[in-house]
Amino acid sequence: MLARLEGVIRNNSMPPALYLLMHWNGKLNHDEKTTLLTWIAEERAKHPWSRDAANQFKGEPVQPLPLTVDLNPEIVALGDKLFHDRRLSGDDTLRRRLCRKISRGGLRFNVTASA
Repeated sequence: MLARLEGVIRNNSMPPALYLLMHWNGKLNHDEKTTLLTWIAEERAKHPWSRDAANQFKGEPVQPLPLTVDLNPEIVALGDKLFHDRRLSGDDTLRRRLCRKISRGGLRFNVTASA
């Protein structure tokens, strides 16, 4: 939603709907646009994914991947178990790891032989 609002403001495509409810024929002036864009950047900087970003990039729409990720070992173990479970295939012959190529980012590819 922040990116959508930012795009509307930066492209002058239309004032946000809530603004129009209060100002029927109005447009955002420069100060209002600046205020909204500053608020958007501040909201983005509060999100956890901004934690490892350099200060000048904390308000940007695209953030770097975090340096560390908090993982719950029980959830990781469950995901591994489900990923290797044949019962999740349509005919109990194929495990998820055999139809998803990790080298392709986990994208599916066709498999004709059963595992």
